[in-house]
Amino acid sequence: VALKEDHAESHFRQGYAFENLEQFDRAQEAYRSAIEHDPWRPEAYNALGNLYLRFEKHSHAVQVFKNAVENNPRSVENYRDLGVAYRQQNRLEDAVRQFERAQQVDPRDPGTLFNLGLTLRDQKKSKPAAQALQRYLMARTAAEDPLRLELVRTILTELQAQR
Repeated sequence: VALKEDHAESHFRQGYAFENLEQFDRAQEAYRSAIEHDPWRPEAYNALGNLYLRFEKHSHAVQVFKNAVENNPRSVENYRDLGVAYRQQNRLEDAVRQFERAQQVDPRDPGTLFNLGLTLRDQKKSKPAAQALQRYLMARTAAEDPLRLELVRTILTELQAQR
């Protein structure tokens, strides 16, 4: 399929297709091209950053997500994904800061609340972790992963037992 060189959507879709075909180098190139053509497109940054996370290239992912935040500071996904990248590097304070910034954009985003709760639990902050996870349960959508729901319920039970 021939692409128009200036069409970010086409590059993004091509990256997604390459990723599904497990052609990760080509997916990375396509996502980078989408970003070059439209640096305000959060989906391309998120796809590229998550591709890096998948292969444990955490510092690359952090840089991509920092660029995403810089170019689109109103995207909750950018802050949330930067927080996840920091969490995977065990930079828990940095992760919490990004999740809090994501909450400023959308206080009810289930993914942010879930990740914030897990990170606060990792910091041994039981009460704020439980509060974030309770808010996650209230904000979640019907399509939420049932395994994630079970995990949250288990963690909340553990946190309540620690009080």
